Amino acid sequence: MSTEPEPTVDSTAATITVYWRPGCGFCRRLLRWLDRAEVPTTRHNIWEDPKAAAAVRAITGGDETVPTVTIGEQALINPSPRRLRAEIAEHAPGLLPEAAATPRRWGQRASGADTDTRAGADTRADTDPDTRAGAEDG
Repeated sequence: MSTEPEPTVDSTAATITVYWRPGCGFCRRLLRWLDRAEVPTTRHNIWEDPKAAAAVRAITGGDETVPTVTIGEQALINPSPRRLRAEIAEHAPGLLPEAAATPRRWGQRASGADTDTRAGADTRADTDPDTRAGAEDG
């Protein structure tokens, strides 16, 4: 006889469901972000799952627009990764790993340092040529 409590499932916890279809670039982009951010999801291919296709039509008003994402009762139609991250943070923050919680800009490391190493790229915040170090006096 075990004295440890039995694990319970919180039925009020939000889950993330992604409705997608093959060949959809928007779906591929969003799914890639979710994978990299290690966000747990349930995924349904609407071309192989008629019930999933019907769910998308109900959410979108009759269209099969994908990606369509639900977070609990919240529905998002073709959200960007940035919008999805914000919605997850608001509606299901426990599903968003810390690394994915803070958005990064293109070419920015987690520490905030710019990483654009292209020849001649100016990564300084001050891009006014008159105030740059080494600007010609004139």
